[in-house]
Amino acid sequence: MTENYAKKADSRQGGVGFETMLTTPVLLENKDKLVFITRHNGDRSKAIPFHLKSFYVIDFSDGTKFNEKFKELLHRIYKVPLYEKAIIGKKPNLHPEKIEIGDNTEIAPDLEVINTDDSERVIWLLPRGFLIFDDITYEKYDHWSVVSNYYDYTGEWHHGTHYHESYRDTWDKNIEIQLRKLSIPSGDWLFARPALRFLQELREVPSKIDMEAEVEKLKNSGRHVYYYPPSTPAFLPSLPEEYRNLSDNGDLRDIAADIYSLIFDISTNVIVRPEIRSTIQVLRRRAHLWIFSHYDKDHPAVGFINEVNNKYSDTMSSAELKEWIKEFHSTINDILYTG
Repeated sequence: MTENYAKKADSRQGGVGFETMLTTPVLLENKDKLVFITRHNGDRSKAIPFHLKSFYVIDFSDGTKFNEKFKELLHRIYKVPLYEKAIIGKKPNLHPEKIEIGDNTEIAPDLEVINTDDSERVIWLLPRGFLIFDDITYEKYDHWSVVSNYYDYTGEWHHGTHYHESYRDTWDKNIEIQLRKLSIPSGDWLFARPALRFLQELREVPSKIDMEAEVEKLKNSGRHVYYYPPSTPAFLPSLPEEYRNLSDNGDLRDIAADIYSLIFDISTNVIVRPEIRSTIQVLRRRAHLWIFSHYDKDHPAVGFINEVNNKYSDTMSSAELKEWIKEFHSTINDILYTG
């Protein structure tokens, strides 16, 4: 791929545009079906079409690294890992530990490489997945955009988005649109909002910044954020232990978040619309199924959900339904935070 190829792919021009339409469905089914290589004139981001920015790309631009990159290409084609853990000799009372890449120790034991870009990157961990920020080093040209892609902890890519300075006035207002675009579960939005605001800050800088120092500030404030300098392999991270419970009850947290959104929506209307009533029915069933699949029938949580569901009626007035959904939300939160 080159700068010219990327322009044609993004605008769906000519044979490249036709090829883009043919290969997009294939990549949605299997992201490893094709192997991508690029040659560019110094700006890697311009040589990769937007829809391929989250994919593994091997950079052949530097002729002095041809043998190294050709080896990487062969490994990719034949699905042989490029890296493996070194064999450690047996020593008494010693146990293998996770490899340390800089200060980033929350990585998977199998050292699966998820990103090898020749640029600065930041990885921000969430309860059920993580964000990779790319193209974040300051650029002077006006159309520079910072990019974010969301993955789960198996390494599967979900969706991506980007931020340009033209979005400044609407970014915070429409941040839920971006969260949905990334396919981040609604129960994790609270953890993802600061990440997307940080992405915005990276694009708003007037000059190049010390990215590692900025990430260190976030880590010191308790965020699970990691910096990777150019050409340093980024490995698939593992779920932080403090997120374990949040991951396990993620579906119920999604239900609670969706109920809260409904409470806000119906509070601004005198009449509860029929489609909202249908959504409430769906949320009742989801909560019922989750709780009955996670707790024994004698567990207090089962009694709590049964009690509130038994108060529901299809004939409720709008005023009665508004009160009931508040009680429903409170019950879900009690189950989440008291067990």
